[in-house]
Amino acid sequence: MEVASKLTDAMESLSLTVENIPELLQSVDPTEEPRDIEEVLYIGLYHQIVLNDVKSALQYYQSVYNNHPYDIRSYILVYGCKDFLDIQLETREGLYRKLRSRPYDFKKYLEYFESLNFPQNAQYWYILAVAYKIYGCHNRVSKIAYSEMVRKALIYINMAIKFDCHHQTGCAIPFQYTRGTLYEMKRAFNESKLEFESIIKQSNTAKAYYALGMLLAKEFKHYNRALQLFHTGLKYHPDFYVFHLAIGNLYHTNLKDITLALKHYNICIEHDPECMEVQYSLGVLNEDHFKNYDAAKEHYLKSIECIESQYALGLLCQKIGEYENAKKYFSMMLENSTSTSILKKANYNMALLYEENFKDFEKARIHYENCLEFVSNDKNIRYALGLLYQNCLHDPEKALYHYKKIAKNNAKANYAMGVLYQNYFKDYDRARIHYLRAIEYKPNYADVYYAMGYLEQDIYQNPGNALLYYEKAIKVDDQYHEAHYAMGLIYQDLDQYEDAREAYRRVLAIKNTHVSAQLALGLLLSDSLQQHDEAREHYDKGITLVAHADLHYAYGLLLQNHFKDFEEAREQFQICLNLESDHIDSLYALGLLLKTQFYDYEGARTCYEQTIAINFNYVRAHQALGILLKNHFGDFEGAKKCYETALSIDPNRSNVHYALGILLYVHYRDYNTALHHFVFAMEIEPSDYSCFRYIERIMIQPEFQIVKWDSWRSAMKHISTREDFNSNYVALDVDELHYTWLRTPKCFQLRARYLYHNEVDQIQATIANRLPAVHACLKNYLLADLKNIVVETLVGKTDC
Repeated sequence: MEVASKLTDAMESLSLTVENIPELLQSVDPTEEPRDIEEVLYIGLYHQIVLNDVKSALQYYQSVYNNHPYDIRSYILVYGCKDFLDIQLETREGLYRKLRSRPYDFKKYLEYFESLNFPQNAQYWYILAVAYKIYGCHNRVSKIAYSEMVRKALIYINMAIKFDCHHQTGCAIPFQYTRGTLYEMKRAFNESKLEFESIIKQSNTAKAYYALGMLLAKEFKHYNRALQLFHTGLKYHPDFYVFHLAIGNLYHTNLKDITLALKHYNICIEHDPECMEVQYSLGVLNEDHFKNYDAAKEHYLKSIECIESQYALGLLCQKIGEYENAKKYFSMMLENSTSTSILKKANYNMALLYEENFKDFEKARIHYENCLEFVSNDKNIRYALGLLYQNCLHDPEKALYHYKKIAKNNAKANYAMGVLYQNYFKDYDRARIHYLRAIEYKPNYADVYYAMGYLEQDIYQNPGNALLYYEKAIKVDDQYHEAHYAMGLIYQDLDQYEDAREAYRRVLAIKNTHVSAQLALGLLLSDSLQQHDEAREHYDKGITLVAHADLHYAYGLLLQNHFKDFEEAREQFQICLNLESDHIDSLYALGLLLKTQFYDYEGARTCYEQTIAINFNYVRAHQALGILLKNHFGDFEGAKKCYETALSIDPNRSNVHYALGILLYVHYRDYNTALHHFVFAMEIEPSDYSCFRYIERIMIQPEFQIVKWDSWRSAMKHISTREDFNSNYVALDVDELHYTWLRTPKCFQLRARYLYHNEVDQIQATIANRLPAVHACLKNYLLADLKNIVVETLVGKTDC
């Protein structure tokens, strides 16, 4: 009573009344902590704690809040009083919204309150409980801190209830309501339910009906019972308009009755046009149900100060391609909240935005890392960050670091580690270990079975095991088209063409736009099964399903090579180039077709030149252009440059050496260089008898020096087996056979008869009638030096 007397004296000395408080506060500087505000709050606390007059206390707290809406002490006290008095927290005052969206130093409030040394009674404990409840609900930084705030709040509200029961102050119902909400925050839903049901039995408290209905709908999925509670609450409290919001949400989200949802949302707006919660709900309804994104955005913007609306706007803008706006709204979430879950959401979506839409992988990394500051063990964030390092930042070591953090009992992480070890570190045994762990943690993991199949097929060269793993992947997911496709490739390699065809058909039954399967089946039908008509039907159907350059190219080759339908082939090559202008294989093929079938040499030249412009190292185009320039444009110098360029790219192309040798031999009479290219061609391709002929023709030139026979000797060394002999002699036409056989030294003919009796008889029988004529042509051509070289190099003796 002594404290109460002192407070009464203090109140009288201040001469403050509810009526003159607004006038007094007009002179207060809002940038300072004025003594006037603290006196008003003090008077309110006196009414609430000492006099137990919560209604009068609310007027004092409200006057401070109205004039200084950012004073956290008035926030908490107004919030607590309205909960106590069962008064709706009106959204136009922004009280509940501001509590959710602004960071505040609650500790500073608690220190202020505890410094006032008020009597520790039911109202005192109640105010402390409310403060910790708000602290935990709207400013939680971590799960541990949140749980601690809820625990303290429960201690204080239990003390308030105990005091109330002991002193019969008549505050049991509002205290019970607060305890019910705290049980719900603690996720003790059964205790919370019992608390609210107890209140309803004692009185018609609007918030108890609302809280119990929300609890039953959200946690127990008792939608009809929740609906009944909301309607009963409306019966007793028709002005408690949030019942309409709750009913509308229930019809919208759970009962799927859009008409009734709209009806109750509109009633809610009639009561409070600025109600942000209903604007948000209308935004969701327009976005999800009506797909009216403009209307949805308009409703979200009307509730932009609500975190949920900022989040919804960010997602909506991301969905419709307004990425800069999405970034703006997610940034608002980051600026306006200290809630762990909200900060995590905002950072995660910012990371996705930067990764998927802006392709700014470094900023995406920063936001993923920010998420980990709040939830360091979040498996989804760690996994996403690992994928970012693996696929975008190309840092497999850091990707592996994040996967290892979450690898225990985590199939996805082990699968990702297996992919890393296989593709980046080339440690295939370790990759297999992680794949097997992933299967251990998740036996029905189709992707892992597929990866194991690929490992067996591509690395361990064990197609039998690979097929077993692919079959397991398909058993888990019969629509796994890549597994069917891989099986088709194996069957094709094993020459099991019918099985391969069936596998490719399964792929196309699942995904008819699978280009690789379309191509593989077409080539299988045409090249392996020789079913050209069926291949043509397949390509005809395939090009109507998917517009892909390679498909038209393959179809063009089929039409050209098997059906001789050159006009249609040209059309397919052109369609291919329309789809992919730098498709060099199609350009090259079109050039050959124009040259050989349409005699369009200018068109062919253009194709070859375009092919070279796209890929200078495309050797065949240089070679083909050289042949075209020599044979049809008479540009020998241009042809020579083309051949030389081709050989600078690939010096082991025998046909280019041969073509350049002929050009040098025929048009430039450069026998030395021509001989070099012919010999080089024979060393690359020993069975090419054409080079053999030209070498001999060069060697009989009178001006050719004896030292040049070293090249001839090198070339002749290749004639050492029956196959080489047959390739160089038996396969020749009659004139070439006469010329070549009779140019062979006698000693070598004898050795050939000894080694290859039947073949020599065949040769001599073939040329018997022509021998005198050929002999006359070659008279005086055989040189003694040549005989000696041939004997030395081929027979291994100095005489025959």
